[in-house]
Amino acid sequence: MYFEEMPKYGDILGIEKEMNHSVQDVIDGHVVQSPLPFKGFIDLVYREKGKIIIEDYKFVTAHSDPDQPIHPNYWTQAMFYYYLSREEYKEEPTEMRFREIKTAKNKDGSSQHNVIIINFLAEEFALQKSFFWYQFLGMMKMIDEADQDTFMMYNTFDLLN
Repeated sequence: MYFEEMPKYGDILGIEKEMNHSVQDVIDGHVVQSPLPFKGFIDLVYREKGKIIIEDYKFVTAHSDPDQPIHPNYWTQAMFYYYLSREEYKEEPTEMRFREIKTAKNKDGSSQHNVIIINFLAEEFALQKSFFWYQFLGMMKMIDEADQDTFMMYNTFDLLN
């Protein structure tokens, strides 16, 4: 069932290609730069109608609820992959597609694939970039100033930390 529903890809640029780049951006008129290079292995990067698309596969027991906002983990991964692919291919990617593939067949025969799209051209993405850099640079500062007796790794998704 996994292969039955897989789309056909044309102009593939990379499959599980290791990328390691120093990245920077301009956020709200300020240049921000990562003190560490970003590293990742993107599942799939391809061209569709001349635009660069990033795709990541998630094998899940249930699809994400379409009535809920995109999960923060997806946003964080999309940010890293956006910057890595932008540096690797010297071109802005236009979107990231998370292809959730349900591991158990649906009783009603509906699709095992659910695609969640993050549009890198949308206004929401610009806001998410600001949030990403705020969190990321804050974590780097915390690590840099860590005291061995009190250090606890910063986790944006932990309500108690």
